Amino acid sequence: MSAQYGDVLAHGKLVEREHLAVAGRDVSVANSAAATPMCVVTIDVEPGALQINVPYLPQLAGTHPDEVTTIDQACTEARKILDIITPVLPDRLD
Repeated sequence: MSAQYGDVLAHGKLVEREHLAVAGRDVSVANSAAATPMCVVTIDVEPGALQINVPYLPQLAGTHPDEVTTIDQACTEARKILDIITPVLPDRLD
């Protein structure tokens, strides 16, 4: 768990790709490529925010075909995790 949800989004190191509601919670799907190549999903859970980070490695010669090599692939994997955990999260994480 990290800082407040709004503070995480306002930090400036994430470029939001999508804002949505899942199971009644605000969720931000963002790219953090400026710092580290990864898709970051931030979920509003009082008293702060829960994040899912899925890294990707830009495709290089010899990369295995199953490796995550783009932001789109990383965000697809992060959304799968989001869809599994969000409905069972408690109202609060304190």
